[in-house]
Amino acid sequence: MSYSVQPPLLALKDFYESDTNDRLVLVLGALDLDPHLRRLDRRRGRGRRGYSLRMMLQAVIAGWVYNLHSMAELRRELLRNGSLRILVGISSVGKVPSEDTLSRFLARLAQSGDVVDELHARVVVQIRELDPGIGKHVAIDSTAINAWANGNRSQPADLDASWGCKGHKEKGESAWWFGYKEHLAVDTRAELVLAYKTTTASASDAKNLEPLLEKLDHLLPAGHLEAVMADAQYDSQENHEAIWVRQALPIIDHNDRGWGPAPGYTKEGCPLCDCGRPMRFLGRDRVYVKYGGGEGCTCREGRLIRRWRIDHDVRLHPPLPRHTKKWERLYDKRTAVERVNSRGKEHGRWRSLKHRGLAKAHVHCALTMLVQAAGCLGMMQAGRGEWARSVVRLVA
Repeated sequence: MSYSVQPPLLALKDFYESDTNDRLVLVLGALDLDPHLRRLDRRRGRGRRGYSLRMMLQAVIAGWVYNLHSMAELRRELLRNGSLRILVGISSVGKVPSEDTLSRFLARLAQSGDVVDELHARVVVQIRELDPGIGKHVAIDSTAINAWANGNRSQPADLDASWGCKGHKEKGESAWWFGYKEHLAVDTRAELVLAYKTTTASASDAKNLEPLLEKLDHLLPAGHLEAVMADAQYDSQENHEAIWVRQALPIIDHNDRGWGPAPGYTKEGCPLCDCGRPMRFLGRDRVYVKYGGGEGCTCREGRLIRRWRIDHDVRLHPPLPRHTKKWERLYDKRTAVERVNSRGKEHGRWRSLKHRGLAKAHVHCALTMLVQAAGCLGMMQAGRGEWARSVVRLVA
């Protein structure tokens, strides 16, 4: 049985100015919790039953909708807000769970982290059913999640956390933090997180691109993915190949550290013809890329045509070269994932991690993405598809 309160049909302005309870109804109305509650119940053990799992899960989700930064804040809001208690299934003030009870339930969710992940994946599938275009263009990036611990001590309180660095150290543009990384695969049009993975801060960005693609394999039909955009941190032969075997275009910026085009190519990777001028990209012929004589070429009066097989070296001969206008247009869409990162911190709870350990950090970040995806689905089900990109307001 899904959540029974129907999301109200509000005008856009009214929705923005409405009470947060309306947003909570929208989110809970989009989620089918029953299959996941049964799984949690099987893992509960033989102890005293206590509080309803449905009520506990709906209360925790409410904490993320309301952007409450701790279980203590969530409990205070439940004590204060009678309508919120009714929405999450608490019959009276005396039935409000303690802070410790809420924290223990979050720990149980962390131990069964796939519950939130599967809820999110199901919501993404439902969104795709309403908008089949979702998932054609995907941007990938990671964002820093600060640990709730001091990393300068010899024995930090969070043993799972580590030090990470973002930026270009050699150019003096690096930033260090102690904690975790959230790796994201985002639909560039809807600015919706499709897949994610939480790691310690020291984990390599490049090595976490393929795990995200594997998650997308379960969410998208074969051949649906058309292009994957990523910055220079992901520039590796393995990542280009992982994208290309999925019949998608690897749109990855060039990493100038440790690798460069071979002699006979420009720094952007464009091959040079015999007269030393950059060749002109003529397009792709199935598994080959074709180049011809460029402007001012004197080789056979510019009629020279050469072909390279893509899968022999996808990084050197990508199906869409970096020096083309189309590559630039697609790469510009990568900013979608940066906006999602910003929203997760400004309007979500990625800045307020108050749990220790990788499992709890994962479920903490996953709940933010679940709330945003469920809000997007709720708006689309209510016939307000144009609101989808405004899902940020659900957690504002």
